[in-house]
Amino acid sequence: MTDLRIRRTRELIRRAFVSLINEQGFEQLTVQAISERAMINRKTFYAHYVDKYAVADELCTMILDWLHESFQLREKVIANSLTLEIAIKNLQPQLVQLRAQWFSPLQALMRIPKYRKRLTEQITNENLEMIRHRLKLSFSDFEQVILGSVINGAIEYILDGGQLPSSDEIRKLHNDIQMMFG
Repeated sequence: MTDLRIRRTRELIRRAFVSLINEQGFEQLTVQAISERAMINRKTFYAHYVDKYAVADELCTMILDWLHESFQLREKVIANSLTLEIAIKNLQPQLVQLRAQWFSPLQALMRIPKYRKRLTEQITNENLEMIRHRLKLSFSDFEQVILGSVINGAIEYILDGGQLPSSDEIRKLHNDIQMMFG
């Protein structure tokens, strides 16, 4: 277990990093600005990270690890739920944690092209794998592209709108898709 002071300092650096990216973007971001916002000196920053890219890498890995665990939990919940409404209700704590803990870091990283690509690819792949496993399907390249586009569109909607879709919106979409494809 890492020393509490180290964990606290790293968290301060990550929070400063995220807030500054969301305010001014990644290209203009400097280690000095991160250090000032985190109320540490530059030497302390460099004791924890090599550069701003190392902070982004760590945040990206943390988000992807959390999402992977979340997808595994979601698969269990869906497998044990009788209806979409029950599944959504059972997944509500995960959605709340996504909003509270990971939304701002996710928004920040999505502003950096390299990380946007990595995150969207990983999220899409996790979702496609869950769908494959759940429905016991294999997808053609065409189907994979279409489903990937839908998933990426949902990610964009959530990040651009600043909030998760409501249960009613999800239910309506589910019903509309069923009507379209019978």
